[in-house]
Amino acid sequence: MPLLARNRVVAYKWIYKIKLKSDGSIERYKVRLVCILIVVMSHALQGITILPGSVCRLKKSLYGLKEASRKWFSKLSQTLVSLGYKQFKNDYYLYAMHNDGGTVIVAVYVDDILVIGSNLKAITDLKAYLHNHFSIKDLEFFNYFLDFEIVKVDSDFDYSARGHKQYGTLLPLNTKLKPDAGGLLSNREFYRSMVGKLNFLVNTISYLSFSVQTLSQLLQQPREPHLEALQHLLYYVYDTATQGLVIQGSTPFMLEAFSNSD
Repeated sequence: MPLLARNRVVAYKWIYKIKLKSDGSIERYKVRLVCILIVVMSHALQGITILPGSVCRLKKSLYGLKEASRKWFSKLSQTLVSLGYKQFKNDYYLYAMHNDGGTVIVAVYVDDILVIGSNLKAITDLKAYLHNHFSIKDLEFFNYFLDFEIVKVDSDFDYSARGHKQYGTLLPLNTKLKPDAGGLLSNREFYRSMVGKLNFLVNTISYLSFSVQTLSQLLQQPREPHLEALQHLLYYVYDTATQGLVIQGSTPFMLEAFSNSD
């Protein structure tokens, strides 16, 4: 459409992503156009010609406002509650329903929904209802969820971080990190980002918690010795990435956790 004087042009860029299958092969290529309110270097896709003095008009926005994700979660939450699911008070993204047929638990992460439980009929009914009211894709049995890999072996489940991006290892023996020792890092965001990823891995590698907590106390002004300790921990994670949690499906469920504090 022609660019009018009263129109405000919004900058944009193309985002590319490769969707992988559980075996690591490529499932499909994904591309989306992201409009932003800051100036960026942007180029049209090959084969798309924009005439001088013309702009593209966005007819439908999928993620337009900050409230979009909140609105989506609110609508999904109302739907689950109306079906008899109760929202956890401490973890708002978890829902559960208990009846004579068994238990169904629903975990929500943005637009990824994980449904597990012993009541197969309730699971089937929930999927059918969501299909009728939302546009969803049923992956049947899942192999990956939030970069964690779940492998079914007979009646057991191996839950590990093999599907997570591998970066790298525990802190050196007798490490004592001081907040004011060493030079300040020029790239503090890298340190903070890596510590955040390690904090996520604590879900399956619980004995990382002490080391990650130690590094987390230095997020405000990370220094060179702190980065060296972080790299050491990353190497450890890389070397032990194939170790996971095994959840047995043939015995009564009882959660037990054992971990070395340091």
